[in-house]
Parts: sequence; structure tokens; C-alpha cells
Amino acid sequence: MSFSKKIVALIPTALALTLYAYAYAESARERQAAGAFQQFGRRLEQKQFSAASRDVERAVGLSPANAYYLANRGLLHARMLRGKFDAAAFLEDRLAFADDDLRQIEAAAQHYEKALALNPLDDSFQHNLGWLYSFLRKREQALNCFQRAVSIDGSVALYHLSLGLAYEQRGDRQLADGEYVLAVRLSPATLDSRFFHDLRERSPGAAGRVIAESISHLEEELRRSPSPVVKGKLGKLYLQVNSPGAASAMLKQATAELPNLSRPWYNLGTIYETQGDDTTARACYEKAVFLDGGDASAWWRLGNYYDRHHNVRAAARAYTRAVDGWMRMRSEHAGRVLHIYRARSIVTDDLAPNGFLAYCSPSLNIPEICQRLAKLYEETGDIGLSSYYEDLSNSLTP
Repeated sequence: MSFSKKIVALIPTALALTLYAYAYAESARERQAAGAFQQFGRRLEQKQFSAASRDVERAVGLSPANAYYLANRGLLHARMLRGKFDAAAFLEDRLAFADDDLRQIEAAAQHYEKALALNPLDDSFQHNLGWLYSFLRKREQALNCFQRAVSIDGSVALYHLSLGLAYEQRGDRQLADGEYVLAVRLSPATLDSRFFHDLRERSPGAAGRVIAESISHLEEELRRSPSPVVKGKLGKLYLQVNSPGAASAMLKQATAELPNLSRPWYNLGTIYETQGDDTTARACYEKAVFLDGGDASAWWRLGNYYDRHHNVRAAARAYTRAVDGWMRMRSEHAGRVLHIYRARSIVTDDLAPNGFLAYCSPSLNIPEICQRLAKLYEETGDIGLSSYYEDLSNSLTP
């Protein structure tokens, strides 16, 4: 009897040790999965698709319930498509895919569907699946995905652009323009994107209406609440309608009331630069990059300043940061991943289709900047970096 009591007394300890061993094994699996996924991200960025495939399959095998790993298995297939996003071809319904590309699109869609089965409230998964359905001509399903992405997180301007393009493709101009207005109100930097350049080209009237309605909405918002954020947005929009005085006044108020807003500093710098006040413009750009070290446009402007003043090394440093910022562009979803999933690393551009994030972001002539960098590094005697940027320029030139 005494021996039996001792055995019974040991049961909780044995159970605790068993649970600890299980938890430790699971933790080890998660660490291994995280390591495999981190390697996947590096190889995806370098377009080493075969090796990246092995890495993400290992991550998914070790952590099959992680929706982020599953979605990135889909992203890999999407990245393997030839060519970048062509808005004109999409809107004119002349997108054509070879059989190999169609198989990649179908595989990508299946992986995103599995990821959404685990987490149906991930806005980026919905958005990406929308584009994959569009490419497969499943247009109603695509539209539903874009609408769900917007309903999950309506604060992401890019989702409104995708939904607007889907409306525009089916000929619904009013609904499309409404989404474009929402995108510009959320992020006036959209006006500097290739997307908005193309909108002006194909429909100048629509582009004008989008700007006018955005200004009207924001002015009404400002009347209700004198927000420095709204003032910063209005400052950018006033620049678009050639009202530098009103733009300058708004931007100065925004930066005075809330100095940690990076974009108003950048836009204020462009005004000073236009006025020929290089010194004040440089100070504004420096504040912009201090607040947002990934602001490629502000680094490019700083590079131009130093280039004009024949400061070769400073120009090279600034241009290098501009290229790095552009190459490592991060989606808004990627900025939230670590808080949502058990991931220790992220894919910075986790949006499909290829090049869509860059298409909707402020545009820069990166091949030209790389060419200039090649010359600057040649002047400083750094032949290795000179060759690197020469090659990068050639690889990025359409």
C-alpha cells in the first residue's frame, strides 16, 4: 500500500515532465521552422526559387498550422511568374499567360486558400488571392476578395487601388473613382506613383476628379477637427493643383504641430527646393529620413543636393540609401506580421502580383540612380561597388 501511494504521488511529476518534454520538442520545431523560413526569405529576395521552395516546404512541414508560412508558399509561386504587373493589359483584358504560368497561378491560389482557411481575417492573403483569381478570370471571386481585404483593413491605400482597378476593368467608373479617392485620402503619396501617372494618361478627367474630391473631403475633415495629419495631407494635395502658397502654409502647420510626421517634411523640402532654398530643403529632407530611414524619395533628394554641391561621398551614401529603401520596400501588412504570427522574420514585399507594391508607391528612376552611383563610386576608387551598381542598373532597365 505504501509503495502504491508513492507511485500515485509521482504521477503529477511524471506528467509535468512529459508536458515539459513535449513543449520543448514543439519549441524546437518552431525554432527550426523559423530558421527555414528566414532562409526562404533571403533566397526569395535573391530569386533562388528552387532553394526557396525547399526552405518554405520545410517551414510548413515543421509548422503546418502557421498561415503565414502557407501563404508564402503561395507567394513563391506568384513570384515565379514571368514579367511584372501590367495595368494597361489588365484593364484592356488582354493579359495572357503561358501554361507554365497558369500552373503557377493555380498553385499559388490553392496555397492562399489554405492559408485563409486558417486565418480568414488576413487582409493581405485576401488581397493577393484577389489578383490570382483575376489572372484566372474568376472575376466575381476576385472582386469579393478585394472587397474583403478592404473590409478587414480599410486603412491600406493599396487595397483600394486594387479594388478600384477591378471596378474599372468591368467598366464601373464611378465605383473605381470612389476607391481611388479613398486611396489618395489615406496616402497622398499615391499621387507620386506610377499608378497615378497611368491614371492621368488614360483618364485625365478621372485623375482630376480624384484630386478635387480628395481635397474637398479633407478640407471638410479639417473643419471638423484641426488635425496636423490632415493638414499634412492637404499640403501635398495643394501642391498637385499648383497652389504652393497654400501647400506651404499647411505643411508648416503640420510639421510645427506634429514634428514626427516624416512625409510633410519631405513635401515641404520639395517646395523649398523649387524656390531655390537648397539649405532649408536639405534640412527638411534630413528630418524626413531621420523619422523614416526607409524613405527612398527623401534619400534621393538628399543625394541630388550633395551631387549638386560636388560632395561625392555624401551623394553616394544618400543615393545608396535611396536604392536600398526602394529595393527593401515593405508592405503595411509585412510591418504587422511579427505581431500576428509566430514568425521571427518577414518577407518585406509580401504582395502579389509582382511589382504591384512598387507600382502603387512613389516612383523613382532606380536604374538611373544606379548608373549615377556607379560613376560616383568609380570616382571614389571603389571599383567593386561601381561594378555592382552598373550591373544592378542593367538588370533593372526594362
